[in-house]
Amino acid sequence: MGPFSIPYAFLRDLCDFAVNQNSQGSDASALMGIERVTHDFHSRIKPLKARNNPMRIPIRLLAIPTLLFICPHARAENKVLFIGNSFTFGQGGTTSVAEIFDRLAIAGGQDDPSTEMRAVGGQSYRFHENDATSREAIESKPWTHVIIQNYSTEPTHIGNPENHINSGTLLYKRIIENNPSTNVILYQTWSRAAKNPMINGTSTDTTFSTTAEMQSEIRAGYINLRDSLNAAHPSDPPVVIAPVGDAWQNAGGFLAESHTDFADLHAGDNYHGNDNGYFLSAAVYYAKIYGKSPVGLHTHSALTSLNLNLTENATSLEQIAWDTVSGKAAMQYSMHPSPLTVSAGAPAVFTTSARGSRPFAVQWFRNGNAIPNATELTLTLPSAGEKMDGSIFTVTVSNAVSSLTSSPATLSIADGDGSSAAAQ
Repeated sequence: MGPFSIPYAFLRDLCDFAVNQNSQGSDASALMGIERVTHDFHSRIKPLKARNNPMRIPIRLLAIPTLLFICPHARAENKVLFIGNSFTFGQGGTTSVAEIFDRLAIAGGQDDPSTEMRAVGGQSYRFHENDATSREAIESKPWTHVIIQNYSTEPTHIGNPENHINSGTLLYKRIIENNPSTNVILYQTWSRAAKNPMINGTSTDTTFSTTAEMQSEIRAGYINLRDSLNAAHPSDPPVVIAPVGDAWQNAGGFLAESHTDFADLHAGDNYHGNDNGYFLSAAVYYAKIYGKSPVGLHTHSALTSLNLNLTENATSLEQIAWDTVSGKAAMQYSMHPSPLTVSAGAPAVFTTSARGSRPFAVQWFRNGNAIPNATELTLTLPSAGEKMDGSIFTVTVSNAVSSLTSSPATLSIADGDGSSAAAQ
């Protein structure tokens, strides 16, 4: 630190004092306050002391107006640091999520943020907490926002949810130690594509049954980390989640390519993003940090100059980002329940999949009547009796935005010869 450099915490306190004193109209008491606030920094900023100083009168007269001019400029610029891996630097796409976010901010008429990135392929929270370069990046500025992204599978059953919490906590503490006013944002990542080998219909130590299962575990991992940090640090700015993976799900990015609502968000490896996916991710950050809709910003020269290969409708991606962040994503079915034939006495399992803003409620019906306690996306009937033959099952999913009832699914009970009991 140079002899006249001003630490951020000091500048913040000085700005707060100047604004307060200006509202009271007291230059004399303001100068006394400035002298008090600067006492601990006497050796670095002697000119502000105005003690035995020939410039005492000008400082007395200019202290408040000058600070009121400086402070808005010091406060207006967001300083945003992205910490992550290839999902952050945009492997498989044209440029990084950080760069697209920065351009969206310009396109949206925000003060051009100071946006920087520390991203290393294949790395995790633990790496960044221990890495000297990552530490330097964290300590280099009084960041207003720091976005932290973990290795994509660590919050899930094939990763290490405990490490996710522990390493995320250590990284969080380092960020807050640098600037207690930093807003920490958790980068909720996305599921592999439906045709990735990791999604194979069975949940094992190395695989997931569905994209919905993987995204559900990722979501839960970041919610658990957020809740743990906020409970342990109630006086710090609340930790929030950027629901990037949920936006991908709402867009249709986890559906099979044959599905009518499929959106092409993954790169050719069915793992990383492509330009569509990274644009949607950056739009989520714009909506989360500024609280404004990004709809229409893709037409601005700040974005068009990036030459992104947006093969999905950019306006739709922007709308999905805003709806996801603002909790306005309507319910949609990713998969309706299918008709089922089982033997008498055998279990019957109906499954559905839905997307939309959370939380959402689920209710199953048999022949139009609600089934008690049937409030999960999977309905299991332990023993399907002959009297259930021909029963019609539907499911309704609802959130604060909309409510949808599925297509009907018929349960057939087969005799020993394989025919339906009702057909005889």
